[in-house]
Amino acid sequence: MDFGVSNLSKNKIFLGFDWLKYHNPKVDWKEAKIEFSRCPGACHSTVDKPEDELEYHKWSEVEEGDKILAVHIGPEEMRYRTYQSKAGQLAEQAYVPKTSRDLRDKIPSYCLPYHKVFEKETFDELPPQ
Repeated sequence: MDFGVSNLSKNKIFLGFDWLKYHNPKVDWKEAKIEFSRCPGACHSTVDKPEDELEYHKWSEVEEGDKILAVHIGPEEMRYRTYQSKAGQLAEQAYVPKTSRDLRDKIPSYCLPYHKVFEKETFDELPPQ
């Protein structure tokens, strides 16, 4: 079973409806247990590549800016495998960091005449009584 590493807030795992429908696990909510007794036959057989055909990368191949999403620590050396969904790729491409430090860029246009109210110096003082 492959899992992508992600910030899930307080949750430990998210399972999609299609995955649950396909594997049809038996869930005991009172005991908080999941039993995979109703999986399709394909789930019980594994096809592993021979060790020499697996795509492993060494730490020396990692470059600055690379993102490691999954790590396996084996007896010989640390190995890792990465995966990113198409949705993750699109979200990363669409992300534009907000780098503006000018307060006026953050204030709605209709509030601009009152921009001094939002400045730190004005905000830290209470108006005179």
